Amino acid sequence: MRSTRRPQGRRRRIATSNQTETYLEVGSRIGRSAERRWNLIGSDVGIGILFPNLDKVVFLDDDIVVQRDLAPLWDVDLGGKVNGAVETCRGDDEWVMSKRLRNYFNFSHPLIAKHLDPEECAWAYGMNVFDLQAWRKTDIRETYHSWLRENLKSNLTMWKLGTLPPALIAFKGHVHILDPSWHMLGLGYQKDTNIENVRKAAVIHYNGQSKPWLEIGFEHLRPFWTKYVNYSNDFINNCHILE
Repeated sequence: MRSTRRPQGRRRRIATSNQTETYLEVGSRIGRSAERRWNLIGSDVGIGILFPNLDKVVFLDDDIVVQRDLAPLWDVDLGGKVNGAVETCRGDDEWVMSKRLRNYFNFSHPLIAKHLDPEECAWAYGMNVFDLQAWRKTDIRETYHSWLRENLKSNLTMWKLGTLPPALIAFKGHVHILDPSWHMLGLGYQKDTNIENVRKAAVIHYNGQSKPWLEIGFEHLRPFWTKYVNYSNDFINNCHILE
């Protein structure tokens, strides 16, 4: 990355909503915001501490639809692993299901190049089974926060922004791959989604920008979400959600 030195006393300024700030001040503020956000996200990898009386949980994201009974997930043998997840490097959808670690990480960074394999398959957040008994025996939480600190020290250059990359590192070696029919992804990313596979999936995930409650949502995928929406609810009415 090329850096350009500016003469002292001539710092460029940015007009923001409430004041004029220098680039340095804005960058510092963004960094503090990211750190606070990641501290909150860190609670996701502290589930075993948050729920000390539970042995297993199913984690569901807020942009998913459950289409069939998930009770059989309790009978899935995770083989001593912590995280039951669907992998995202193979499948019918070559765009959504083609994610390997190279898609998330900056392999020009020496720490990333040293510890990760760019061809390793990634897995999905959004519908996960966590064995909390197995989790409590690991250092997943400590590993997660350690890598967050390294990324902050590297000016957030180690991976793409998001919650998944540090989790891909922290859960390394602790993931049991679930059958892909449990969790279908990408309904918020592209319109060329196989409708028959959508109908068959236990959980469908509108990950991506085109959420079904927004105008940019894909019209042919929206009914799989809207059919569960109670439009008589006052709160829902005030949100002006598309039917």
